[in-house]
Amino acid sequence: MKRLTDMSLLAGQVEEISMTELRSRPGDIIAQVQMGKTFKVTKNGATVAVLAAPEPDALQLGAAVRKLGLY
Repeated sequence: MKRLTDMSLLAGQVEEISMTELRSRPGDIIAQVQMGKTFKVTKNGATVAVLAAPEPDALQLGAAVRKLGLY
C-alpha cells in the first residue's frame, strides 16, 4: 500500500462523508484535502459542502512555469 505522503495518490479522488465523520476526524480529512482529495460532505444524505484544495494563485502558477523552464 502506498503512503499518504504521495501527493499524486489522492489527486482527483472524491469521497462522500457524513458530517459526523468529518467531526470525528477533521485533521485526517484536511490532510487528505491538502494532498488533492475532494470530499462531498453530507447531512441526512444530502450534499451540504464540498471540501477541496484551493486552485493555485497566479504567483504559484508563475513559479511552477519558471521551475519547468517554460518562461
